[in-house]
This record gives sequence, C-alpha cells and structure tokens, in this order.
Amino acid sequence: MKPWRIWLVFAICVTLVGGAMGFVTLKLLRLDRDQAQTRERARLEELARLALYRMDSLLFPILAVESKRPYFEYSATYAPDRAYGNLFRAARESEREVPSPLLQIQPMYLRLHFQVHQDGAITSPQVPEPEKREVFVERGVIDAGRVEACAARLSELERVLKSDPRWNTLFETHRPDPAAAAPKPPTSAQDVASASADDADFAQNLVEFQNRQQARAEMQRNASKLDPSSATSQIAGAPAVVLDEFQPAWIGRELLLVRRVRVGGATYVQGCWLDWEAIRTDLLSRIRDLLPNAKLVPLQKASRANPEHQLAALPAALVPGRIARSEASLATPLFFSLSLAIGSALVAAVAVALLLFVMISFNERRAAFVSTVTHELRTPLTSLRLMSDLLLQARADDPVKRKRYLETLQREAARLSHLVENVLAYSRLEADRSERRRETLRLDALLERTLERCRERAGRGGMELDVRIEPELLARSVRADPAAVEQILFNLVDNACKYAGDAHERRIELSGRAEAAAIALRVRDFGPGVDAAQHARLFHAFQRAKDGEVRGVPGVGLGLALSRRLARAMGGELRHDDEVDRGAAFLLRLPTA
Repeated sequence: MKPWRIWLVFAICVTLVGGAMGFVTLKLLRLDRDQAQTRERARLEELARLALYRMDSLLFPILAVESKRPYFEYSATYAPDRAYGNLFRAARESEREVPSPLLQIQPMYLRLHFQVHQDGAITSPQVPEPEKREVFVERGVIDAGRVEACAARLSELERVLKSDPRWNTLFETHRPDPAAAAPKPPTSAQDVASASADDADFAQNLVEFQNRQQARAEMQRNASKLDPSSATSQIAGAPAVVLDEFQPAWIGRELLLVRRVRVGGATYVQGCWLDWEAIRTDLLSRIRDLLPNAKLVPLQKASRANPEHQLAALPAALVPGRIARSEASLATPLFFSLSLAIGSALVAAVAVALLLFVMISFNERRAAFVSTVTHELRTPLTSLRLMSDLLLQARADDPVKRKRYLETLQREAARLSHLVENVLAYSRLEADRSERRRETLRLDALLERTLERCRERAGRGGMELDVRIEPELLARSVRADPAAVEQILFNLVDNACKYAGDAHERRIELSGRAEAAAIALRVRDFGPGVDAAQHARLFHAFQRAKDGEVRGVPGVGLGLALSRRLARAMGGELRHDDEVDRGAAFLLRLPTA
C-alpha cells in the first residue's frame, strides 16, 4: 500500500475517534455544567428560604402585638367601665374617659393607627378631637408637634384611601382563604424525586410558605386568646363584639394592616399604616449576609398559587439577586476521567503515528536498500562473469591483458567482499546491540594491521595514505576492538578514495591528537568535502551524498552509519570534523586505558 493511503486511513480513523470523543466530552461537560447550575440554584433557594424565615420571624412579633391590641384602643379616649361593652354609644357626662395608650407610644414600623367608621369617616387614636387635644397637651399627656404630624398623616391616608377603587372592599366580610387556591404540594419524597428540578423547587417553596403561614395563623390565634375583646361580649345588655384577624393589604403604594370589627349590626375597620420603606430597609439589612443583592418588591396582586419567595407576614416577594458563586474546583472525578481519556487517546494517536512513520520509513529504506544492493551486487558480479569468461575462452593470450583481467577480478572481488562485509556487520549490530569486546593495547599495535589494508585500498584508488602520528602518541594505550577499528578506518579511507578521486592533491591524511581521556584519529581527504546541507543525515543508514549519486560513485550508503555504530559500541565516537577548510575529515575518538 502506498504511504499516502496509509496516512489517509490513519487520518480518517483519528477523525472518527476524535469526533466521537469530542461529542462524548461535550455531552459530559454540558451535563456537569447543568449539575453545577442545579447545585447553585439549590444553594440560592436554600439561602432564600432561610432569609424568608428570618424576615418573617422579625415581622411575626409585630403582627402579634397588633393582633392582641383591644379594639377600644383605636379611639382617642374610652370609658374603662364599658371598654368591653357598648363602647361606641354616646358617653354620659358621669362616665370618666381615659386616653388611649396609642396616644403616648409609637410602635415600630407603624406610621399611624386609624379607624374607618360605617359612615366613611376616618379617625385616628393619635389625633384626638380638638377640645380633648388641648386638654391632653396642657396636661402633658401628648406632644403638640407629634399630634400635628399624625394629623397630617391622617389627611394623607384619607386621600390615599378614598382615591383607590379598593376603598369600598374594606367593609366586605368575605375574604378567600389564601391557602385554598394553592396547589396541593407533593406528599411523599417519591413525588418530589420524580418531578423536575424546577417542580421540586416549587413544591419545596410551597411547603415552606404554607408552614410559615400556619405559624402566622397560630401566632394570631394565640394573641387573640389573650384579648378578651376578641370573643363575643358576655356583659348583659351589651351588643356582641366580634373581631376578625388582621390582614395586610396594599392601597396604592401604601401597606396597611386592617381588620373588621362587628358591633351588633355595625361594621368598623381598624388598622395601622405601615412604614414600608423602613420595613424593607431593615429586613434587607438583616439578610445582607445571606443575599447581598436581594430586593423586596410589593405584591399588589399576590398569587398565592405560586408562593415562590413570598413573605408569609406581608404581601411582598423576595428577589434574591445574584450571589457569589462557589469556587469551582477542577479536582472532580469527571475532570480527571476526561483528562485521562483525552491524554490516553492523544498518546495512543501519537504512538500509532510514530509507529506508522517508522514502519513507512523502514519500508522505504528497505526498498531503497534492496534496490541499491541489487545494483551494487550486479555490477561486480557482471565484471567477474565477464572476466572469467574471457579467461576461460582463452582470449587473453597476451600476458598484459591477462594481468589486467586478473586485476579486475581481484578489484571487483574485493569490492564485493567489502560490500557483503558491511551489510553483514550492520545486520549483526541491528540484531545484537550489546557492548563489543574491548582490549587494552598500544596504538601502534592497533594500527599495524589496519594501515596495511588501508594503504592497499588507497593504492587501488590512486591515492596515498599519509600517516602523521607522533611516536609518543603511538606509545599510548587505548581500549578498543581491533576488528572494529580496522573496519572503521577502512570505511573512511574507502569513502575518501570514492568521493575525493578527482582531487588535485591525491592523498589521504591520517593524524592523531590527544584529548581528555581519549585519543582522536582523524582521516582527511582533500576533495570537494561534504555539503553543509548533508550534515544532518550524514550518518543515517542507506543515505548517500547527492554529489556521489550524481557522479555514479558505487556504494549503498552504509559505511558511515556502520562506522559510527561500531565506534559507539566499543565506547568511542565518530563525528564529522568541521574545523578543516578543505576536503572532508572524520574524527574517531578512542578511550585511553
């Protein structure tokens, strides 16, 4: 299969797997985000319920005080002898009247107490009749300035009440039960669990709201038991007095607490004008630690069927606002799982890509090697066959021709032997990468056999091997494999003969120098040298210089790769020497003993 087809299949597989993992990852991240939002919403709902309980707990005592307030305190003065009797009949001259306690006290969050008579007249216990007002001011019972302020509030309240269409409904005796219109909440944990998140929040808010309403109703009933005027009067001859419970109501933008008082056949409305701005400011300050951005908004038409965030004490709703989000931690099982899965997929993709690259490169190199070796084997074999045929056919009777044919046979046999030797040595190195056997011997003894063979190879190439190694350096000992050193130096000389054969200075220089814990042998020719662009792949197997390929120099590109591996296998190193200004030079570094 062609390489581009292999890469195309790999790209398609990676795309499919990556797309599937991306789809699953997006779904999981979306699910995790939804869960986080659900947790944040549940946290907000919990804070809102706590804030509502805190605000209702603050308002309930105030409502309780007003619920147990006797009905006769809503008159500026009253006769104690008939306080629980026929209070609203005209007073006799002999009866002693006392001022209402509301003349001297100012309850929290209340702007004014008032009473609406059946004829539509509106009075306030804080605003006595003019003749009584003068007496109370002279006696120091009330303050004249406070009475004037209450009178102004009474005028404002009268204007507000009579300008609102709901003014006439204050005397209606029928009031629907707020809880009657509310939907039936879930009665079991299974019902709540089967509902959606919004339905569960609504159900829990409904239950909490009904609980707070029941607490308010219980508080009002307990307060009514303490008020003798709440029951039907048992005084002989006195009409029955029946009090309804206080109910909050919005009239325009003003918040009132009103109740109906039935005396015989007559109906009165008593109530108090609440200071909504003061209530809202104080309530919000009490929950600032829970909901710093919360707001309280009036419910002009409160929907008791949806009691979400409603106060049980007053017709107002809590708008929680935004809260500080809890710090999201990345150390979650989902994050670790996704990271591990994505990381594993990336590692697997990279590993497969590297494996494909190595396999394709190996196949290409193997194909090139087979092609090159086949060509290199065919050339000497053809020469050997031709020369042997000429000798067998006795066409070389001339001794000069016979000698030339025999030299050609010898040269091609040596070339073939060198090629096979390199291929076999490289194969052994590939199969066995263990360290080669090393011996400790003097440098002159190491070079004795090698130099003879190298001179022979240089002579066949029309070159001269010039050895320039100082005697004291030859006397030093090194640790090396003699066979490996011989093969390395022979390969370097062979390359010099092949690539510098056209050089003007036809010699190969072998020199040496001492380095730290090593001796470096340098083989240099004076040919065209190595192109800088070829340095990166100079020691790669089956890679040859382009100039050599152009000139048709024989070889398979295995000599330098094999030589470097042999050098490293015995603890040395082979590298290209960039310090020379002409020709090519290679340094073989051998460790000293």
